Amino acid sequence: MKTRKKTLDDLRRAIDAIDSELVRLLNRRASAAVRIGREKRRQGAAILDPARERKILARVKRLNRGPLGHAALAGVFGRVMKACRDLQKRRQ
Repeated sequence: MKTRKKTLDDLRRAIDAIDSELVRLLNRRASAAVRIGREKRRQGAAILDPARERKILARVKRLNRGPLGHAALAGVFGRVMKACRDLQKRRQ
């Protein structure tokens, strides 16, 4: 029983480490999006760029090797892009 508990704890620690890295990377992406939003405003461009978002999702689909399915990963990236757009709008 202790071995199973230790294994589960080890796996959870691995997930925690991955989550920490995801938080760091998501905030790095958000910071880049804020800079892009400033440049869009300077150029008079719209915050939402549907063609660019389609390209991002197509690239994510090409990169995906699972186990997450394409729809699940597209959903995650869709939420990330929405959060970044919201930041761009608020940081005017």
